[in-house]
Amino acid sequence: MLLFTAEALRHDRARTLGRLFEFIGADPGHVPENVGQEFNRAEGRRVPRPWARRTGDILLRTGLAERIPSSVAARLERVNRGPLFARELDPDELVVDDELRARLAGYLRPDLERLPGHLGGAFDCWGLLERS
Repeated sequence: MLLFTAEALRHDRARTLGRLFEFIGADPGHVPENVGQEFNRAEGRRVPRPWARRTGDILLRTGLAERIPSSVAARLERVNRGPLFARELDPDELVVDDELRARLAGYLRPDLERLPGHLGGAFDCWGLLERS
């Protein structure tokens, strides 16, 4: 098993991909054309408003989502992108408060203590062990 952090992939992408390619038996010197491009970033993401999320959950749980005609589903998808149903994701919402961080670190402590050994020893566990 090969482990590396998202930070390694973000900050040293070509070298990290080289390690991955070598691990799977591919050419470690291959550098993809889009190596500098980041995918799946949170910026610009939209999140459903609470009522829209609950409605979607009900439709999925009851199986009604599968019964909606495709023409109606296509219209709903267009409307769903509007401000009534979704809003911009606020990056400040992604912050984990200190109490939750301490609880998670306590729960994950055994795994966090072993993780640096799997990542080459220089990994600080995102600072979680020092805080708890």
